Amino acid sequence: MKYLLFLLLPKELLSRFLGWMEHWESPRPLIEWMKRWFVGRYKLNMAEAEKPLEEYRSLNDLFTRHLKPGLRPILSGQVHPCDAVITQCGALDGLQLTQVKGWSYSASELVGEELGKDFSKGSFATYYLCPTDYHRVHFPLSGNLVKVRHLVGKLWPVNEWSVQNVKNLFCLNERLVFELRTTQGVMFLVMVGATNVGHITTPFVPDLQTNLNGDRKSKDFSFESPVTVNAGDEAGIFQMGSTVILVCDESLSGRLKFEPGVTRMGQPIC
Repeated sequence: MKYLLFLLLPKELLSRFLGWMEHWESPRPLIEWMKRWFVGRYKLNMAEAEKPLEEYRSLNDLFTRHLKPGLRPILSGQVHPCDAVITQCGALDGLQLTQVKGWSYSASELVGEELGKDFSKGSFATYYLCPTDYHRVHFPLSGNLVKVRHLVGKLWPVNEWSVQNVKNLFCLNERLVFELRTTQGVMFLVMVGATNVGHITTPFVPDLQTNLNGDRKSKDFSFESPVTVNAGDEAGIFQMGSTVILVCDESLSGRLKFEPGVTRMGQPIC
C-alpha cells in the first residue's frame, strides 16, 4: 500500500511547490518560526553555520548554508565529499553496485554511459544525507572536471524504506553526474535528487537547475578545456538531504578505502 501511495504521489510537482515555498522571505514572523522549528526538529548544528540563524532570509537559505570559514581545513588529497552516512560500499561486482542485500543496479546506467574494463574491478560508496546535514557537496580528489551530465528522472524518496522497496532507485531518480579525471584514475561523483530535493545546482553550469518545468531532456555539459578542481572544492548544492554516490575505476579503488559509518566533508578517506 505504501509503495502504491508513493507511486501515485505527484512527487516532481510536490517538490517544485515545496522548493518555491522554501524561498519565501515573508511574512517575517512565519519565516522566523519555520526556521526555529526546522533547527529544533532536525537538531541543526548552528555552531558550524557561517551566519547566526536570524540572518538567513528563508528556509532555503538555511538549508544551503555555508560552514564557517576554516572550519573544515583540507589536510588530505582524498576527502569525503559531504556530511553523511556511508550506507553501502565495496567492489563493483560485474559493474554492479549494491542497493541493499540481494539487490544491485548498473554503474553504467547510474552515470549515463557504458563503462569499460577500467571499472570492472572498481569500487563505490553510497552517502546518505539527512535534513540535519550540511547540504553542499565537494570534490573528494583534485583533478580535471571534464563533464557534467544532467540525467532527467523521477523523484522517489531516498530514505531507508525506499531503498529497501524501490528497485533500481538511484537510476530512476534525477541526478547530476560529474566526471573527474585525476592522476590516480577516474571517478564519477553522482548527486541523486529525491522528493523535496528536486533542485540540484552546480557552479560549473550556472543556468542548470534540476526538476524545472520546460525542457525535460537529459544533457551533457562539456568544457572547451578541462576545469581544474582541488580536493574540497564545491561541486554542487542540494536543496535538502539526499544521496551522493562515488564510482571509482580500478586504479583509484586500490587507493581509497571506504567503510560504512558517519562522515564529515573534508575528513580524509583512509
